[in-house]
Amino acid sequence: MLSEPLAAFLSSEEINAIRLMRDQFGVDVTRTFQFWEAAVARITTGVLTSQGCPWDIELGYFGTSVRVEAKFSQEFECRFRAGARHVLKFASPKGAGAEKASHVTVLLGIDELDDVHAWAVPSASLPQSASITLTSPRVRKGGTSRSPVDVWRCPPTQLLPEVLRAWRCHLHYDRDHHRQTAAATRRAAVEAAGQLTLDHQEPPMTATTDTPALSLPAIAVTCPDCGAQPGALCTSHGGTRPRRTDVHQTRTRAHREQRTPEVRLTCINPEAAAAVVAEATRPGDTVHTVRQDGADVVIGYRDKRWPLDVADWAGEHGHAHDGDAARVIAQL
Repeated sequence: MLSEPLAAFLSSEEINAIRLMRDQFGVDVTRTFQFWEAAVARITTGVLTSQGCPWDIELGYFGTSVRVEAKFSQEFECRFRAGARHVLKFASPKGAGAEKASHVTVLLGIDELDDVHAWAVPSASLPQSASITLTSPRVRKGGTSRSPVDVWRCPPTQLLPEVLRAWRCHLHYDRDHHRQTAAATRRAAVEAAGQLTLDHQEPPMTATTDTPALSLPAIAVTCPDCGAQPGALCTSHGGTRPRRTDVHQTRTRAHREQRTPEVRLTCINPEAAAAVVAEATRPGDTVHTVRQDGADVVIGYRDKRWPLDVADWAGEHGHAHDGDAARVIAQL
């Protein structure tokens, strides 16, 4: 399940304190954006920024500062022409300017059952719109949404690796955006000088300049709907129209159900790797596995918390250097 209860990342004392505030003072702190900014900072091991900063959280990563903005919405009923439905609505996802100050935008929603839903989205991929409205996952019949934002949905407790993945995607989007802007600037300068000839051509832009779908995680698998091969755009209308901004929902599901991924943890020596495998082996679990390959531990997982737990244990007990344990996060 991609949604998680509050108890997944709050202690029993914190849960009791929230209930006390609700019952005795009529205040629900879990329905405030300040609470969720602080929660995201804690989950991602980041630091809250000062008031007035264009982003909310800074996360240090190998000498680089990853800028994160947190957007919160509680579930409410909204009436449309087709009828009423329960939605989450996130205001000003892109901010006021054309450029997004943050690298990653985290969308957090809480529904009527106090289940929490999260999306870690590359900020450069967000549309310039007043808001993003998503049907609450609690009431979705098919479990997925047609919104391109929904491919970035993740369990709230796994925000750390998902934010880092979205950050890398943001850098990819941002690079191509600046290439496109530079090409348009050059062309405008040539036209202003009256030097543009009929055979003038701009250098070809990279594929993801106008095809952001190529950066979606699901692009790595074959689409069961249209048959698009890994790395190729989905198509509609009998294969005549490429889908440049999204992929078929069946492709997204196929990506989620693909074979168990693996990451490698480099230990200080083969003996240390053997100790990690002996400690982390889970008899009967064929999904969350560990096996030794020399001085490396190969970790199979479906829940990203599993390789993080293995790497943390190895680092704490001196079986792996801190840098090698941190690289496990980068591989997720």
